[in-house]
Amino acid sequence: MAHFYHFNFHSSIGHHGPKRTPKQHSEKGPLKVTTPATPETASEILAQQTTKRILRRVDLRLVPILSLLYLLCFLCRQNIGNAKTFHMTYDLHLTTQQYQIALTAFFLSYSTFDIPCNVMLKKLRPSVWLPLVTLLSGTVTVCMGVVKNANELIVVRMFLGMTEVSSSSLSRVWIVLN
Repeated sequence: MAHFYHFNFHSSIGHHGPKRTPKQHSEKGPLKVTTPATPETASEILAQQTTKRILRRVDLRLVPILSLLYLLCFLCRQNIGNAKTFHMTYDLHLTTQQYQIALTAFFLSYSTFDIPCNVMLKKLRPSVWLPLVTLLSGTVTVCMGVVKNANELIVVRMFLGMTEVSSSSLSRVWIVLN
């Protein structure tokens, strides 16, 4: 014979969840209030304020420029899809395979030259390296507009990958570190 037990779910849990009793703190004594560690001297406070002011100034100057550079690199990288939509394959007499090779050439050089570009960044100062690769990336982008056939497109896309890897990785690293 089966026994069915009557359990009133709502009476034990209630509308707002189970009933709880407050915890008693009398066993362990009063609660301790801890304060965060603060600098002890005025020179440490001044050093912290100076550091914050310098970082804020650097962030206000570099982050907008690097964000714009990253956006432009992204647009340049993806612009070949728009060019295909506007009959680039017809104008350059590209086959589907040649178009795919041009796409692959960019990402192959992009991934191949990532580490060498970071090594060059360490050897040169960022104030020299960033304008240099930005200028080279812009020059290669302009050269992409004057290609006449598939081979030229593939070579220009490879150079574009080489130049954009350093500018985009530098801006990503700068934004992440700050």
